[in-house]
Amino acid sequence: MTHEELLEQSPVFKGLPGELRALVAAVGVEQRYSPGQRVFQEGDDSTHFYVIEEGRVALEMNVHVGRAEGSGRRAFAAVIGPTESFGWSALVPPHTRTMSALAIQPTSVLAIDGQALQRLVADDAAAGAIIFGQLSELISSRLEEARAKLCFIISLVSHELKAPLAAVESYLQVMLGGYAGEMSEKQRAMVGRCSHRVQELIELINSLLRVSRIETGDLSQEIKPAALATIVGEAMENVGPAAAIKGIALRDRIPDGLPLLPLAPLRIQETITNLLDNAVKFTPSAGTVEILASDHPDFVEVEVVDTGIGIPLEEQPRIFDEFYRGEKADAKGLGLGLALVKKIVEAHGGRIWVESPPSGRTVGTAFHFTLWKSGSGRAPGSKNSKPGRVEAA
Repeated sequence: MTHEELLEQSPVFKGLPGELRALVAAVGVEQRYSPGQRVFQEGDDSTHFYVIEEGRVALEMNVHVGRAEGSGRRAFAAVIGPTESFGWSALVPPHTRTMSALAIQPTSVLAIDGQALQRLVADDAAAGAIIFGQLSELISSRLEEARAKLCFIISLVSHELKAPLAAVESYLQVMLGGYAGEMSEKQRAMVGRCSHRVQELIELINSLLRVSRIETGDLSQEIKPAALATIVGEAMENVGPAAAIKGIALRDRIPDGLPLLPLAPLRIQETITNLLDNAVKFTPSAGTVEILASDHPDFVEVEVVDTGIGIPLEEQPRIFDEFYRGEKADAKGLGLGLALVKKIVEAHGGRIWVESPPSGRTVGTAFHFTLWKSGSGRAPGSKNSKPGRVEAA
């Protein structure tokens, strides 16, 4: 197969005029790699765009969970074969590799000079539109594939871990109940700490499962008319004991006469509970946490406001990211709470955003989210993103 024929079959370069394919092929050179040999390393300067002639290449990246040093692991994002392309950062500033590429079979590639390709694209706007349009579709499809794989793996692993952990917790409770013999106070304290840690792990697994289920499915089977005031009351009961321990005033200002809303009650209760729980956690003793609702013509806006420590401006754009934990956040957990809240709200067609500090105040945080009065599928709420008001997009 000639290099021009290879480009003609490539998802990125198909559809180009023959003379342009010839120009692209002319700025490419053939390179060969042995199994286990790196084509490039994550973080390197990006100089070439690659099309595979034969063999297979694994794209991998460092994955970090939390901020602990040494927590990084190498993970495959995709394995690609003949006619497929990689190294797209050669075409897009800042031209830095975002992944590593590793040959896993004897592999030959057409390495196309990135600067030369950029010049060709700049000289022919129509061809550039074809290349970047098809490249965009390729990147989007790989992201969707990677997300689907991640959700499947998370769900599978979580299910496999949950059963043995539940069994361990059951035995620990048997021991704490005295059914396996008497224990000293020191032994009881140690077993109690073990039980607490196991319960935390089970809750983390439940969070992972909830994220993966929302990510891979829809909530249509759970949607039914529901009263927001009832859901808010149940969420406040969940958080009430923690607020009482810290002496935090927990208040609701839900107006009378709100219509029934089409929503998944348990999911929205989980959302409100999560937001209230965070507010209580990060509000000093004797502070205040309020939940409010405002009635608009087409939607209802819910707001959870606290007098807590706030969220630094530089962290606000990332707080809805999966596995992100702010500098002020508790060291425990995986950073999935707000990511789950965002997914639930968006699954209802709503929007969620944060203000810290809230408008007109000097301290605290306000989380807002919207719920439609009918299943329009649009996303109501302000789209104004400015300092102190950051939306999940």
